[in-house]
This record gives sequence, C-alpha cells and structure tokens, in this order.
Amino acid sequence: VIDLDLALKMDKDPPIITKTNTDVDKSLKEAWEWSNRLVLNMMRLIMATNVKPYMPKIDNAREFMKLVKDYSRSDITDKSIVGNLSSELTN
Repeated sequence: VIDLDLALKMDKDPPIITKTNTDVDKSLKEAWEWSNRLVLNMMRLIMATNVKPYMPKIDNAREFMKLVKDYSRSDITDKSIVGNLSSELTN
C-alpha cells in the first residue's frame, strides 16, 4: 500500500505522457493512476449502499472526495449516514 494516497496528496493530476517525458514522469503517472484507481474503488465500496444513487460517475479520487464533501452538506443527506461514512473514509 505504499503511495496508496498519492492521488489524494498531489495538488493536481500528473501531466499527460508524451514522447518528451522522462522515465520519472512516466513512473509518477503510472503510480498516480494506480493510486487513483485503488482509492476510488475503496471509496465506492464503502459508500455503495448509502450514497451511490446520488454520486455521479467520476474518475478522479480528489474530485470524488470533493463531491462527498458537497453531498454531506446538502439537504438531501441523512446526517447519521454522513457521520458513519466520514469515519469509514478517514479510517
């Protein structure tokens, strides 16, 4: 699970890989994509029963977390569910 949270820690997505990118850039992009996929799958699994109908399909873990935050502040949210989900996501 090394760098599992890489997709959440980076301020922006890594650049698109082109012919001019270095091996380090390519390695970072691959690590970010792996982290992003894994984190998204984990968050979706945790939230599948309570929130899934309200969450749009999104492929970026940071953006997904922002949507969860916005959802938790909306009027359609059962606040007890939000508390449980928040603690599950942070654990």
